[in-house]
Amino acid sequence: MAKSPVSNFLFKFIERIAGQFISIIVTVILARLLDVEVFGSIEIILVVVSLCQIFVQSGLNTALIQKKDCTEEDFSLTFYLNVTVSIILYCLIFALSPIIESFYGINELSTYLRFSALVLVPCSITSIQNAYLAKRLQFEKQMICSVLGTLLGGCIGVVLAYRGFGIWSFIAYQLGVYTLTPIISFIYVRWYPKKVHDYKRLKPIISFGLKIFSANILETIYNDVSGLIIGKVFSPVALALYGKGKQFPQALITSINGSIQAVAFPYMAKKQDSIDDIKDMLRRLIKISSFVVFPVVLGMLAASKPFVVVLLTNKWIDCTLYMQLMCIIFLSWPIMTANSWALNAIGRSDLYLRIEIYKKILNALALLVSIVAFRSVTAVLLGQIIVMPVNVYLNARLNKVMLKYKIAELLVDIMPSLLASFIMCVTLLSLQLFIENMYVLLGVQIALGFVVYFFINLIISNKALTYSLQMIKNMFNI
Repeated sequence: MAKSPVSNFLFKFIERIAGQFISIIVTVILARLLDVEVFGSIEIILVVVSLCQIFVQSGLNTALIQKKDCTEEDFSLTFYLNVTVSIILYCLIFALSPIIESFYGINELSTYLRFSALVLVPCSITSIQNAYLAKRLQFEKQMICSVLGTLLGGCIGVVLAYRGFGIWSFIAYQLGVYTLTPIISFIYVRWYPKKVHDYKRLKPIISFGLKIFSANILETIYNDVSGLIIGKVFSPVALALYGKGKQFPQALITSINGSIQAVAFPYMAKKQDSIDDIKDMLRRLIKISSFVVFPVVLGMLAASKPFVVVLLTNKWIDCTLYMQLMCIIFLSWPIMTANSWALNAIGRSDLYLRIEIYKKILNALALLVSIVAFRSVTAVLLGQIIVMPVNVYLNARLNKVMLKYKIAELLVDIMPSLLASFIMCVTLLSLQLFIENMYVLLGVQIALGFVVYFFINLIISNKALTYSLQMIKNMFNI
């Protein structure tokens, strides 16, 4: 039986948080045990594999959720297609890995890539399993399978890390998580692909999914190529610092904002024939996302130095500035992702793709100018910050046309949370003037941040606070 939206959000949030928490534990252990240079290799592996994962994890699964008359045969057809694509991609990486190793001049990189890329096949399976559960709003089952797989894979990674396996502990962790999760899902959910006959049913799924995939591949290529360029133009050390500065704010935002969006999309898709309902859901979605995401990223910006010193040690202190700039960049995520999901929910993946092309052209120009003219990682991140308001405007402008969601309404929805988060951030930054001990500073910043943000929202009567408190009451049946 499908649970309520609030319950499903809780299940999805636990799933994301558990995954990110275990990933952070493994990463922190490795960061303490390994040299910074080794993480240059890990970042290259992650970039290459994540670029291929987008082929099997983005597009077809979204099309299945959005499709009104989706049948068992649709899921089975898409399952077989997705697995086939993943096998082709693995063969491609296997063949190209020596070239990538030669390009970067890193010993054993080819071997690392070939083993890491094995995750593509189980990833393709999990993608369809998750779409099957999301379509039926069964996020509790999705959470159980994901958390168990991640926990078991994390144990493998941590044990191997302490036994001195180095980079292989990270590879084993990835393989463990991505392989165990679909196996657990097959056992627990008991959904298996069926024998299929009508291959014509794939046509609308591929048509819709291809546009989603194209938009997401643009996003992934831009993000991953930025990392690859940094690793080549500057150094593996610069790439490692850039990756570490990005990892933690991205992990938090993916867990929080991703949970909200992932649960909201199936509900939006069910209301796709009513523009008014979609607009109301979108406005509430942006209010809640902004209320949660803004204080998290600005709080991390303020606490970035003690966070790095306490968790990663002083050898990673140079990634602090990158982490702070990344936090500013991630401020735009609640707005842009919510707007994009709303367009996809009403079946306009073509418009979603078009706007993503415009945004990526703009971002690519900023990246090119930053590297050619300034030749620094800081300049690359500042370039992204400069074009960020334009990207937000492009998204918001399109929703004004399609959903009659005016830009002025958007500003009204986000400004209370943004103002409260900014005041909180300034307050936390000022603590560095009075507290020198990094451990004490981090603890005080976290505690005070919650208190300051809550009372500011209370004073300005932020509606998002009311929504959030109501959600908590519903969760615990208060």
